Amino acid sequence: MATGRVDRDITPDLRGALPPAKGEHFAAITEPKQAAELLRAIDNYQGSFIALCAL
Repeated sequence: MATGRVDRDITPDLRGALPPAKGEHFAAITEPKQAAELLRAIDNYQGSFIALCAL
């Protein structure tokens, strides 16, 4: 719509097509010692290059 590539906004047609996302609590590292441990584990990772890039 903003760039003039379509005639109309199709997003109203998609309403209800996907279930709403459920908010959940996710685990997080909040302690500095745990964060340091994670960073060391990532640094010592010996797996594939692609997985290393993802880390």
